[in-house]
Amino acid sequence: MGITIEQILADAPDVAEALRAEGRAAGAAAERERIQAVEDQLIPGHEALIASLKFDGKTTGPEAAVAVLGAEKSLRSRALADRRADAPPIAPHAAAPVDKIEQPATDTSLPIEERAKAKWDSDAKIRAEFIGFDNYLAFAKAEESGKVRMLVTNKG
Repeated sequence: MGITIEQILADAPDVAEALRAEGRAAGAAAERERIQAVEDQLIPGHEALIASLKFDGKTTGPEAAVAVLGAEKSLRSRALADRRADAPPIAPHAAAPVDKIEQPATDTSLPIEERAKAKWDSDAKIRAEFIGFDNYLAFAKAEESGKVRMLVTNKG
């Protein structure tokens, strides 16, 4: 049979008191460490939260860190929402100006092959319209000889 609390209290009250004092000291030290761990998580602006967590008797340092982080995230989210609400509407942007590139005058004294090659090299729209230079050259020759005509409408 083991020793009971009642036996220690009856037979050795000084030992019982020493055990109580030791328990109180250990508990007080553990509570001081817990409070200090909670205080170590303080970020300016969250003093009231830390004060409430310090004295609740249960929150640990890591739990306080999570609580402060959550409060900070909430604070920043509100600040961002407030800034977005206060911001003026985004101004519409203007369309980029379209510069019309003047095509150099074509020297009609040059052979059709050279004129077609110069136009092919300088005009991306022509290169996009035809499969290759040979196709465009055939078209240019047919157009010059009058076998092909272009129907062009001006869009104002």
